[in-house]
Formats: sequence, structure tokens, C-alpha cells
Amino acid sequence: MPTYYVRTDGSDSNTGLGPASNQAWASIGKALGSTGISSGDTVYIAPGRYYEIVTASLTSPTSETRIIGNPTASQFAGVNAGIVRWTAFQSDTSDDTNTPNLSATSKDYLTFENLYIESNARYTSAAFNFTTCKYIKVRNCIFVQGGNNGGCLSLSAPAAVGSSSIFDRNIFIGKGVTNITVTGTGSTNYDMDITIANNLSINFYSGYNIYMSGTYGGGVQIFNNTVLGSTRPIKVDTISNTTHKIKIYNNLVAFATAEVVHNGGTNGVIVGDYNRFNNNEFGFYQYTQGAHDTLYGPTGLSFGAERFFGIGADDFFTPLTSSVNIAFGEPNGTGVTITAGNPVIPVSGVGKTYYLNDRIQFTESLGNISSSAIYVVSAAYGSTSFTLDGLTPDTNGTITHRRYRYTSDIYNTGWATTTQPNAGSIEKFDLNTIGYYNPTEKSNNDFKLVADQTQQSINVYLGATGISYNSTGLTAYYIRQNSSPVAIGLTSNTPSGSWVSGGFSEISSSYTPGLYRLDLPDAVSYSGVDNVTVVLRGATGTNGVYANCQLMPTLTNASIAQTVWTNTERTITGGIADTVTTLTTRTGFAITSNQDKNGYTITAGIVTSVPTTETSYVGIATSVWQFANRTITGGIADTVTILTTRSGFAVSNISQIQSGLSTLTIDDVGSAIGNSLTYTGIATSVWNYATRTLSSGSGISAYDVWNFAERTITGGSGVSINQTFPENFEFMLITKSGRVYLSKPDIQRLTS
Repeated sequence: MPTYYVRTDGSDSNTGLGPASNQAWASIGKALGSTGISSGDTVYIAPGRYYEIVTASLTSPTSETRIIGNPTASQFAGVNAGIVRWTAFQSDTSDDTNTPNLSATSKDYLTFENLYIESNARYTSAAFNFTTCKYIKVRNCIFVQGGNNGGCLSLSAPAAVGSSSIFDRNIFIGKGVTNITVTGTGSTNYDMDITIANNLSINFYSGYNIYMSGTYGGGVQIFNNTVLGSTRPIKVDTISNTTHKIKIYNNLVAFATAEVVHNGGTNGVIVGDYNRFNNNEFGFYQYTQGAHDTLYGPTGLSFGAERFFGIGADDFFTPLTSSVNIAFGEPNGTGVTITAGNPVIPVSGVGKTYYLNDRIQFTESLGNISSSAIYVVSAAYGSTSFTLDGLTPDTNGTITHRRYRYTSDIYNTGWATTTQPNAGSIEKFDLNTIGYYNPTEKSNNDFKLVADQTQQSINVYLGATGISYNSTGLTAYYIRQNSSPVAIGLTSNTPSGSWVSGGFSEISSSYTPGLYRLDLPDAVSYSGVDNVTVVLRGATGTNGVYANCQLMPTLTNASIAQTVWTNTERTITGGIADTVTTLTTRTGFAITSNQDKNGYTITAGIVTSVPTTETSYVGIATSVWQFANRTITGGIADTVTILTTRSGFAVSNISQIQSGLSTLTIDDVGSAIGNSLTYTGIATSVWNYATRTLSSGSGISAYDVWNFAERTITGGSGVSINQTFPENFEFMLITKSGRVYLSKPDIQRLTS
């Protein structure tokens, strides 16, 4: 799916498909408008101030569509890091327009991240208003809302089908009636399926932090939130759906001026445990306190004490050292026995109770039970057992489960006690221990890959630690030469794990910080191109990496031999090997004998000597000249009518040679014999068997070995013999002009 970009100095007349100012759009409204993004797309927003009142008019998406602020500017070269500020104030010294920053009706699958939202919306309006929307995610955002009777975030869940929406790891600062509002619709009970988790919510008005209403809507999970202030921090109004309960766990709630949990609906619609309710006035209304809930005591929060007193730099809302908030939340259960074929699973842990539509996790895998899956309770049998949608275990064993929660806090810092989270949204963490490094530009890594080799991996440098395959915003692509980008689906792996396509893992945050392993899909290294670029980008804290991969051909014995010696032509076509000891492999050769090479010079460096006697079997080509029968068995042509071409010939009749001649030149033989020569006869005439026989080797044609007219090797790659007339030719009756004198016995031997 396309990726789009918004920056303050862009233009809505641009395509939006690039991060540069002459490519990017200028407004969020353009991105969410009718000519903006589509289902499945992603838009990145550069740091800056965006004064916008937006009504989403895009076609309702059918898959996750992401609107992502990019405070690190990792997606925008040359742009400084900063807040992505979406404000409803026309200026920093004026009032706002009293309208939501965003209004969306029946728009599904929208995800918003890393935004700072300013609003002064009043009179039951909220900064973000979602009406009958499904699959909405708002995470890692800050809402600052100052209008009376307004709010930060509001969603109404479509009747019957629910919403399946998540609001997590946000900061809500409000002066309105409510920070978060969830409303049910319809006329029958249904599971709205909404999760509110790991948020910090502060409200300075006589209203609510989390407000839920609508007669028939239920099924809201509220866990690990830090909720401070307001009259009634958690408020249920008019809801009568006791089938799909509202569940509150592991929350820290303080400074309420009335009931800390107030149920204005039917008694029993809200349940919970392991919450810390502190510094509150009036306790609960129609909420049965959980066995591990606390109602009294201090908040246990730092409020900046460590930094204030110069003994640390903890987050403002972090727990004090030894605070009771630490590891206060609901612990993992104990191991229970699973029976293959039995869908009923025992409850693990004393006092645990699961309810219909509770979300359950297993802490380890067993058979078809996966530790990475989130299961939904389909039937609950009090504190004894339950069943899960679509799960019948197929393996006997012992396993541990827990109510679904996150393994880290609002800042993505892991809980110090992995089996039991804190109460609230923040783990104790000294900011002085954090070290940051954001490279100014993407890292460039160079690699060489073997073409067509499967299961290849590379190690890339991202310049930040703690990135995982599913980190928010992280994407991966490969681009083959002159081709479009192809997405790489990332999946979990370990530094030493077996290769899996798209496998991603941090190698060691301690010893090699910032270095990650990436398992490349096999299609990356398919032959046919010279290079492929692999891109990783988008995660917070890194500007990404370009991995430039050069594809190298696969080398085999056969490919080297074929390069040096092409079998079909029997000629040397390449020069990989100057010396190869085995001639039959056709990969090059060395002639070690230096006998009788007077008058010959080898210029190509392949052959170091030319034999001149029948016993020197280091020769050139047995396929051209068979020593045993002195016939031509290879070469260019089987028959040639004119001897002077010397590129192959047939001799069938020598009777035309007149007896009694004492001498006969080769040219005379050519005229006299014409088309009547045999292989055997001409073989002895052209090349004296006794002394100049080609003996071993293979692959050079007759014309290449000896051109009669010039007596030089003219074929092959880089082979040439530069002749100076040898002195020992004189007693062979060969003259410097090339004329050969034959005696009568020679002629008789020719005709025998």
C-alpha cells in the first residue's frame, strides 16, 4: 500500500507520495479527505504546528489505515525532530473554534499515533469524535483539552457488532466533563469490545476521567491506567448489560471528590480487582470491592521528588522507591493441567475469576495453544474453569494462563516483575540511565549476496536498541534493480534461530547495540539483476537503514570450465585459469615441456611449448589429430574441394600424380589432386608423421592449429605463434618460401 507524507511546507496540490516539500501534502485534512489516503495506506506527519479542524471524508477503510506523527523526523530528511502538534487554536494567543479537531462518522480501521492534540472543545464535544466507528486505535498520543463540558476522546460503538477499538499508552489532560467517553447503541445487549489500557488520565473538572453509557453496551476492559482527579474518575451510567461486564484491573485511581467508582447503571455490570484506590472521599457506588483492591493509603507516586532533591531523575508520576504500587497488579496464575480433547480449562491461581468475553493469555505454548495468541472466554464457570472461543487443546500437559495485559508500561518499559505488573501505568525508571543516539540520516550498509542462493540473512545497523519486529511504524521493503518496492513481512526470530523469511531480531543490546539480524526473502537474491536495495524504516528512535546488496554469480567447476573452453566450438573463449593440470576438464592447461620450440613464440600465456616429436605428448588437440591413424577427426569442415583453403579436406584418389617425379610442391599437389584426396594421404603430406605430430589435448580445429598459407595459429582467444624460419627445416627440404620438395620415395609413400 502507498505511503504518504505531510509537512508544514508541503502543498496539498502535490501527490503526497514523497517526504520532500515538493512532494508532501501540507495538511492532515488533505490526508483524511476524499482525495487523500485509502484503505491500508500510511501517512507520516512531520514535526510542526497544524491548525486544522478536520472532518474525515475518506471512503471507510476495510483494513488498518495509519495516521502517524513522526516526532523524530526519521521519515523527513533535513527536518529537525520536534512535536507533531495538531491544534484547534488558530494562534497561541486566541480562543479556539469550539469544534473537534477530528470528526469521523462510520469510518473504520483508523489508527492514530504519536500526535500532540490541543483542543478547547466545549458543550459535549471532544477533541476526537468517533461516531459508530469500528477498529479504531489511538495510542502514544497526548490530549490537552481545556474547554468546559468537553472532552478529549469520544467513541460510540456500532450496535450489535461492537467496536473492537483500543485506546492505550496515551496521556489525557482535561478540564472538560470527561476525558474518555464510550457509548453503547442499539436495543440488545452486546460486547462493545473496547480496551482502555496503560494511559495517564488527569481531569481538573467536576466530571469524569472514564465515562461509559448506553443501556446495552458492555465489554470494556480497563487495566493499568493511572487516573487522577475529577469527581468520579470511573463512571458507568445507565448500562444494564450484566452479560458483557465492564472489567477494571491493576489501575491506580486517586484524588476523587466523590465515589472513585460510580455505577449509575444496573448493579453487577462492573467487576474488578487488584486496583489501588487512594486519597478518595467516598469509596464506591454499586461496585463490589475486589479481594485485593485497596481503598486507603497514599498514592505512592514520586511527583518528581528524586529530581527535585537531586537524587535521581525519575518520571514525575513514577512510583516512589518501595511504593506499594510496585508489583501490585494481578499476578500470573499457577500451572494447571490441560487434557487433550477437553475444551474446559481450569482456573489457575487462588481467587481468580474469569468472565464471559474476558481476554486470556497463556504464558507458554502447548500443542495448539500459542503463547502469542489472545483468546476470548466463551463460557465461564465461576472461579473453577472456563472455555475459550475456537480452542480445544490437542496435547496433555501443564500450563499457566493470566488475564490479558501488557508486559510493559506507558513508555514501553518492561515491568520489573515480569509475572506481576504495577498498579497504574508507569514503571519506576531513572531517566539518567537512558542513552539516546539518533543518526542524522539513514545508515547505509553494503553486502554481497550469492545469486539464487536461498535462506540468506544480513546484519543491519539501526542505531537504536529495543526495536522488535512489531514495533510501531517499523516497515521493510526490498527493491530489485529497475523494479518497484516489495514489502517484507516481518516476523519474530532470535539471533541464532533458523532462517525464516522476514525474521527480525536484535542481536545484543549490551554487546552490539543497534545491530539487528534480518532474514531476507528468497526472492531478494533471484538472479537477473545486479543489485537489490533493502530498506528498514519507521520505528521510533531510528532513521532506518539502506542495505545495498550486490548479487554475485554462483561459481561452479562446470561454469568455470565452460567459460574457459566452450565444448560446442572447441575454442578457448575466456581466461579464468592460466594453468590447469588436467586438460580434459577444458578449464585451461599448462605445457611443461620446452623441447624444440625454436622459432616459435607464445603470446597469450596459455601454451608454453609446442612439441615437435611424436613422443612429446603434451600437445594441443587429439580431437584434431589422432596420433594412431593420422586422420582429422574434428574441425570445421569434412570436405573442401580446394586444397589451398586448408580448412579441412577429403582425398579419394591420388592416381593423377605422375610417377617418376622427383619433386612436387604442395601447390602442385593441390592442382593435380583437385577433389580426389583422401584423409590418410593428405595427412602424411601436410604433416610429417615422424616428427611433427599433434598428439594430446582436445578442442582446437585444424584450421586453428595450422594455416598452411601462413603457418600461424589464427583461431581461439588470444593464441598466436609468431614464426621465424627454423634452421632445422632446411634438411627437411622445406624452403623459406614455403615450397616443399618431395623425392620419388616420398611420392610412392603418398600413393601407397
